[in-house]
Amino acid sequence: MPLDGAPHSRPGTLPALGTGSAFGPTKRMNVRWILLAAVCGAASLSWANGPSLDVCLPEDALPRASRATEQGFDIDVARLLAKELDRPLRVFWLPTPNLTDIESSDTDYRPLLRGQCNLMMSVPGAPDIADFGGALTLSQPYYGASWEVFPADSGFNWKQPYDGKVAVRAHTVGHRAVHELGFDWTMQPDNLSIVDAVERGAASAGLVWGPSLGSLDVERKTNTEPPQALRWNMHLAYRADDEAMSSAINTALSAPGVQDAIASLLKRHGIPRRGPFETVHTTEALNAL
Repeated sequence: MPLDGAPHSRPGTLPALGTGSAFGPTKRMNVRWILLAAVCGAASLSWANGPSLDVCLPEDALPRASRATEQGFDIDVARLLAKELDRPLRVFWLPTPNLTDIESSDTDYRPLLRGQCNLMMSVPGAPDIADFGGALTLSQPYYGASWEVFPADSGFNWKQPYDGKVAVRAHTVGHRAVHELGFDWTMQPDNLSIVDAVERGAASAGLVWGPSLGSLDVERKTNTEPPQALRWNMHLAYRADDEAMSSAINTALSAPGVQDAIASLLKRHGIPRRGPFETVHTTEALNAL
């Protein structure tokens, strides 16, 4: 996932056709088979054999998590799950990468594959872990996320023509969507530039990856539903050989009050409450726009 969390597509004048991963094509690691070999070495590190719930989190990715403050939506969900499972929580902090191109991803699954942690969070679906030969698997979704329009009083509607201009980050799935649907747009390099473009009148609406709103001082438009190509369900990822983890996590997510608690955490961290959705992003849905 790019640093601001926004799903990206391939470089070019416009986002490319056929993006496969939910967050655009992740830069696939050439060390795939090395990683799978690491799984074999970590197979005995089942969560059932350990004293704690060990979670990998990005160290500088608010509103999801921050090592400096030990705050964020995902670290709070991890605390909630640890309490539900009656285990202490240990966090393995993942360094923020130095991204060099639009296809880079900050989702590093190697610590999970090696057994340095037994859970990763906010994984946008099966395509994100497809390159690991079935070594990883996903929980049921615990929240949904989509691209969101702001300001709250914008006249923008996905199903109607729009006279204004939409500010959107370049080479993202959101950029691809507004272009394919015939909206006028202005490319911006990051979320703060999108907010600035709207505030100074260079655009009348902004389009950003929903969870990013937790770090932006804007209010989203609530009465418009994003198309299927712009919405995802978020899951927890763990090793497929850890059957104890699978059973425990899905039971915890289904426990009374847990989903209400997650909804409260989304609100606390400024992340729109969406989904889980019945239909989510696919390459076919994107190409059908």
